[in-house]
Amino acid sequence: MLITDGFREYAQQHPDQLAVTLGSDRRTYGELLRTSQQIANGVWLKLADVSSHRRRVGLLLTNNIEFLESFLGIVMAGGTAMILNPDWPSATLCRILEQWPPALLITQTSCLPLLHPLSLDIPTVTLDFDLSNVQSNTVSYLEWRDRQSSEWVGVQTLDTDPFYICFTSGTTGQPKGVIRHHRSWIKSMAASQAEFGITAEDQVFAPGALVHSLFLYTAIESLATGATLHLLPKFNPRTAVAQLQLHAVTVLVGVPILLSAIAKVAQSQSLSLSTVRTIISGGAKLEKRLHQQIPHLFPFAQCFEYYGATELSFISLWSSREAAPMSSVGRAFHGVELSIRRESDYSQADVGEIGWIGIKSEMTSLGYLSPLNQASDSEDLSIVHPPSSEQVGYRIVQGWATVGDRGWIDENGYLYLVGREQDMINSGGLKVYPAEVEAALHSLPEVESAVVFGVPDADRGDRICAIVQWAGITCLTRRELQERLLTSLARHKCPQRFFSIDQWPLTSSGKIA
Repeated sequence: MLITDGFREYAQQHPDQLAVTLGSDRRTYGELLRTSQQIANGVWLKLADVSSHRRRVGLLLTNNIEFLESFLGIVMAGGTAMILNPDWPSATLCRILEQWPPALLITQTSCLPLLHPLSLDIPTVTLDFDLSNVQSNTVSYLEWRDRQSSEWVGVQTLDTDPFYICFTSGTTGQPKGVIRHHRSWIKSMAASQAEFGITAEDQVFAPGALVHSLFLYTAIESLATGATLHLLPKFNPRTAVAQLQLHAVTVLVGVPILLSAIAKVAQSQSLSLSTVRTIISGGAKLEKRLHQQIPHLFPFAQCFEYYGATELSFISLWSSREAAPMSSVGRAFHGVELSIRRESDYSQADVGEIGWIGIKSEMTSLGYLSPLNQASDSEDLSIVHPPSSEQVGYRIVQGWATVGDRGWIDENGYLYLVGREQDMINSGGLKVYPAEVEAALHSLPEVESAVVFGVPDADRGDRICAIVQWAGITCLTRRELQERLLTSLARHKCPQRFFSIDQWPLTSSGKIA
């Protein structure tokens, strides 16, 4: 069973239904199936003589429908789509391609300069083919696609076979490639269907970049259910609000900073977006202020916030239709068994006791891409499976999968995040998790958003610092901030230094960089 099976079946039954819009470009289900099957035939021919653990096809594209049809085609052909981010520095991109060379690279002319330092000659198909900028072994995407047959007979693929490599953001070094097999997304789609209930009647709007798994997953899930998917070439809050109205969007999916930007524009225009019935947020916690705005801007919408990780998929869910405390990240997601484990002996923690967050689920990833010099020809796709002993990052300890996030569970089973393992600050010998301090800052009406981090300090180990974006014209002094924070934080957790910022630098996924 493939993750594309739902899309193929629906497209065969409803070929004339609109599948996707992106700017002025639009495709019906039948049109998208035809071009995806052409891509599948082209990829299958390319992979025919490639060993099983090298069946990677690189996708280096900005948001366009060709991204979507290429991803679908690669998966149908039994390949593994390796998603590359055009926002990466050229050195990072070339290092990844040289370490894990794909059998084929699908890209666009605007991205070719990023590949100039590349020492390998990778077969490449290029959108917007430009003879003046062409490199060796490069052909036109449209010519290559359109000479392939649109009849696809399918390939033998197991649900345990890999189909997708996404890369972590790389905040702790070079991005790591996380490998997904079909079963992990099939189970994820079944779980999110149970929670969110997207149907063929829905107009789904995912305004972020497809290079990020949250938006790509949303796209594939929408197509599998027969919904109509709406994308943007590049996020712009005014364009996003216009699209919400134009398409009578019923399901809005995003990360908090994108949703906040949309809410600001909608509020400035005094809009009531009454067609939206479902808002799904991931990637970070929604701010209290945004929660308060949603009922006014989206009067008929239910709001869902899910907490998850690239390696683990869904972990927990907060829902406006349930009585979960707003400071929590909700209860265990459908299909997930949730546990807090002690750091000392990995045993089950008590109610209210902080430990690392462990899950049991069929939605977890296979592991990471292994460095080329550590892979053998017998390994499937050079996978490093998660270790069973405790270390930093993704691992499985006594059957519980974790990425090391810390938290606690209350008597009603609601999960509260304390912080991420790699973000922990050691200040004066005491552990401080930035998420806890950020939550206290976010509770202040004068604060729009905040980021907390540690700076090395000879006396303290780390000096706690905070960057604050103000909600309005009222700014607090350092002393006022500390006094207000001391009502909810221990003194050793209060930042010693504060900085203000007018606008955050953002990643292409819409998260604070």
